[in-house]
Amino acid sequence: MKSTLCLASVVGLLFSAVGFGVSGAQDFNAQSSPCHTIPATSDLMTCLDRSFRAADARLNETYKKSLQALRPEDQNRLIEAERIWVQYRDVSCKAERDLFGGGTAGPPAELACREAEARARTMALERAYGWEVLKFGKRGP
Repeated sequence: MKSTLCLASVVGLLFSAVGFGVSGAQDFNAQSSPCHTIPATSDLMTCLDRSFRAADARLNETYKKSLQALRPEDQNRLIEAERIWVQYRDVSCKAERDLFGGGTAGPPAELACREAEARARTMALERAYGWEVLKFGKRGP
């Protein structure tokens, strides 16, 4: 019994250390979610939909600017990376939705995941390609 409690404590600490605290288990509970304070599912879905659309629009804008600033061979690599990222996002967010076994929290969990992933991908693109955008702007004809 002691070893089980000790193991559970260690696992709990590890999850907390890497950002998997119990209160932030799903993206819609995360402090970084723009909708984390909304309790009603219908209001939460409205907020998450609005937030996802805004985050996705910013991601698409960042992606297009990044592509325009790159040489053709680098564009091809970014296009391939983005395809793989979209697959990852879809599978990851569906898995988060499925944690709720068809319950009413599933759709908001998936939408919150997509919103959080869009924000994270935007930051990753800005970090990786922002200097190219600043230096070269739009390449080509």
